[in-house]
Parts: sequence; structure tokens; C-alpha cells
Amino acid sequence: SSELAHARVCVCAPACSMTFLRICVTALLASLAAATRCLPSCGVRAAVCAPRVRVAASAALGEDGAAAAWYSDEADGAAAAEPAAASQQAAAAADAVDGAVPDTAPAAASPSELPKLPSEPAEPEGPPTQLLETSDLVNTRWELLVVPREEGWLPSDDFLAEVTLLADGSVVWGGAVGGPGTGGRWTLNGETLEIIRTTPLGLVSGRDYYMSNALAEVTSGLQLALRGVIRSYNAIYPVAVVADFVAVRQSGRFVRDSGED
Repeated sequence: SSELAHARVCVCAPACSMTFLRICVTALLASLAAATRCLPSCGVRAAVCAPRVRVAASAALGEDGAAAAWYSDEADGAAAAEPAAASQQAAAAADAVDGAVPDTAPAAASPSELPKLPSEPAEPEGPPTQLLETSDLVNTRWELLVVPREEGWLPSDDFLAEVTLLADGSVVWGGAVGGPGTGGRWTLNGETLEIIRTTPLGLVSGRDYYMSNALAEVTSGLQLALRGVIRSYNAIYPVAVVADFVAVRQSGRFVRDSGED
């Protein structure tokens, strides 16, 4: 019986040793886990060291080598991934401090890629104008270029004429439309200038009406120019527009020569 008891002690001793070793390893793992939670700054070292302790414990406990290799691979992967993530975070923080622009920012569009708005056609600028008043017309002389219309009865060739507007409302004709017995009067009604030309035979030889807008153009020579039409009639032809004209004011003021000193 003593030999049997000695054999039981010999068999139980290794089992007790293994149980004690398992308790110690479990306590060590628990202490490492607590240290990992309490020391965040040492998280990388704890995460790397804990699997290695597990590998050593597995080897001491006689576990399969494949399990030890699985822990080793996990430890190496964690050790490689966590420093890489930490380096990326450090680089992002440095870019934020230095004011660097992330590579993902959209590139600015070049001027050639920007949409083009349709350009409105510029309105052609005409010559400057001036609205004439009575003071701008009194005692002034105007040279006229008369252009007959095809439907009128005047000769087809263009001709030059001349008219002087006097202060008393009378007119003096010259050029192709002047001569003895011609006369007439002029008036400014609002923005309409009307110059009447009378002939020696009155209604038989006819009467001409030079009609123009008082809005004069200013020429490049700083002269005033008027554009208008001529309405005419006589004993043969009824009233009709027979010609167009352009009148340009001449320099100076003019009065009728009475022959008195």
C-alpha cells in the first residue's frame, strides 16, 4: 500500500505543477491586460508583448506549434499596422499645422475651361447731336445738298442750294434755287424746322416746303448739320415729297443789306 501511495503522489505531482503553472500564466495575462488598459501611452508595446507572452506560455504548456505561429502572425501584423496608422495621423497633423492643401482638393478650372457668356453686340455710336433753338438759327446761312427722288418731277441730278434765315422770319435763297422773285419764310415749331420757298408766279410756278427735325448732328468740323425732305407742288403736279436734303450751317451771322450806311 505504501508503494501504491508513492505512485499516486508521483502521478499527481506533475498534474499539480501544470495546474499551478496555468494559474500563474492566467494571473500574468490578467495583469498585462490591466496594464494595457491603464497605460494608453504604452498600448502599442502592450499589444505587441501580450501575444508574445501567449506564445511563450503556449510553448511552455506544450500546445501545438500551429497555435503559437497564429499568435506570432497576429503580433507581427499588429506591430506593423499600428505604427503605420500612427505615422499617417502624425503626417495629417503636420499638414494641418503647416496649412497644406490635401491632395483630394478639386483642381481650379483653367480660364479655357470656364463657360463663355455670349457677348452682346455693341451698338454703333452715332455722331453727337444738338437740339437747335431759335437763337441757333437766327441770321444763319446754310448750304444744302439736294438729292431728287425718282418718283418726283425734279431733275435727276443732285444740286446745291443755299438759304439764309433772317431774324424777321424771312429767307434769302441762293444757288440753284435762288434768283429774282424768290422768297419765303421760316419757323421753328417745337422740334420741327420748316422753311418755305415761294416763286415769282405763285401757285402757277409752285411752292416748296423744306421740312427737317431740329435735332442737328455735329460734324467732324464742329458744324451743325440737318437732314430733311422737300415737299412741293405746282399747277401741274400735286403735293408730294420730291427730294431729300442735307443742310450744313456756315460760320458767322448774316443780315440783309439795306443799302444804308
